[in-house]
Amino acid sequence: MALSRTALQDGSDRVKAKFGFSCSKALGQLKIIEDKAKKYSNLSDPKVRLLKFIDVQTKEQFNKS
Repeated sequence: MALSRTALQDGSDRVKAKFGFSCSKALGQLKIIEDKAKKYSNLSDPKVRLLKFIDVQTKEQFNKS
């Protein structure tokens, strides 16, 4: 949670620095993650299992292909 919170807040802050407003998409994703994490807050040692990783290409990577 801490890593997600830091990354998404940093991204939103960069948008705010450049455009003058926060990134609602990043903050919305953070809200979804925090809400889902609340379901597991009562567990003493919660674990996360990665089921699938989807590699997303950036526009620059896509254009080079």
